[in-house]
Amino acid sequence: MTASLELAALSLAAWDAADDGRRRELAAAAAARVGGRMIELEVDAQGGQRHVMAAIDVREVHMVLVPGGTVTLGWDPSRPLGLTAAQTAALAAAPDAADLPELLAYHLTPTRAVTLAPFLLEIAPRAVSGWLDELERDRDDDADLLAAVAARVAGEGFRLPTDDEREHAARGGTTSLFRWGDVWPDGIPYARETHFTGHLVPSAFGVRLLTDPYQVEVVAEPLGFRGGDGGSAVCGGRPSPEPWLTFASAFRWPRELWEDVVVESLESGWVRRALSLT
Repeated sequence: MTASLELAALSLAAWDAADDGRRRELAAAAAARVGGRMIELEVDAQGGQRHVMAAIDVREVHMVLVPGGTVTLGWDPSRPLGLTAAQTAALAAAPDAADLPELLAYHLTPTRAVTLAPFLLEIAPRAVSGWLDELERDRDDDADLLAAVAARVAGEGFRLPTDDEREHAARGGTTSLFRWGDVWPDGIPYARETHFTGHLVPSAFGVRLLTDPYQVEVVAEPLGFRGGDGGSAVCGGRPSPEPWLTFASAFRWPRELWEDVVVESLESGWVRRALSLT
């Protein structure tokens, strides 16, 4: 099998159309390319998506093979907002009530078609806090700290996922606002203040995402952070369901909100390692 044919076979459409024998063959070849080994196939489902995914170990890092191809990312403003009448009323009655479409447009990446190569991604992220002090000693200013995080990951033989790769993995093939659909849960996504559990379930690509809006995930520039908002909505007392916005697949913390608090953000920061297959 040639490299180009192998990569073409690892588009999401081709991967989903393959049988398990073919998937095992492709996953084994992908693992061998990066010095890893194929572990197992597993079924993951959420938001109307169901995929058979391949788990691969690379130097004791548990990763998943994420198929590529041309995919749709971002928030499509033509989709319904998904709010109940009670949620709409609660948002409208809140002090400093925000216009929800305007809020979404500010915090969510725009809808776009992106062509991605297949890649490997660490299934669960790990906290940066354990080695933040060491990184701070070696930096000149806050602007260098994210680069130091990326360099630390590179020194382990991996890389940070790109912003588009991270969103694709979080979506799991969905195009809805959240990876579970367009429905806004009730309650607050913190501690036991909600009965909703969809945000605790991995994406349909088997990627375990952060479940606490105070936490952020580091991705490669230009955006730097994905996931939570550092707790801004919850701590700021924003009404339900507004704090759930941080769980939208296209959510990103705009750079102007975090560029002066890099250290504080990384204290609750997480990273996951990625590998290219090209």
